[in-house]
Amino acid sequence: FAAAKSVYLNGDMEFAAEKFNAYLDSFDKGYNRTEALFYLSDCYVVMENNDRALSTMKELLDLGHTQYSERVLDVYARMSFDQKQYADAANAYLELYNMAYDAKRRAVASEGYVDAMIKHASSEQLVAMGDKVADMTDATEWAKRQAMKAKADALCELNRREEAMKVYAFLAEMPATA
Repeated sequence: FAAAKSVYLNGDMEFAAEKFNAYLDSFDKGYNRTEALFYLSDCYVVMENNDRALSTMKELLDLGHTQYSERVLDVYARMSFDQKQYADAANAYLELYNMAYDAKRRAVASEGYVDAMIKHASSEQLVAMGDKVADMTDATEWAKRQAMKAKADALCELNRREEAMKVYAFLAEMPATA
């Protein structure tokens, strides 16, 4: 592990990736596993190997909450969204929102969550998302409006027009927005 980290710190990402992979293969439950996965995922990000980066970050996130979780979720969510893996992005943004201590990061995560959900979710999931975002104290006004609009549209699709009209009426009271 120490040799791989030294190569990583010297900036040779390809060789560092080889070394970290060798370490991870040799020490399935090694003491430095989380740190190795973190550095390995960064190597893949730098090398623009998005599939391997996402896979390595997912493996790290599956280990549970670590000192790297918040930083990895931030990159994983954005990268998943860019790769059109919207369900993974939505889950990562929601987890990031729930984990982050910084209000600005939580605000950005709320917007990413809404964006990703709108791209992939079913009508029922959009209704639930609208309710969830309404309860987010650090969600941006943009995220709340987009979630409400998506919820109202989904309610229409579900033939729950009375409920939808209440949401649309509430949105109509905001004249400064589209």
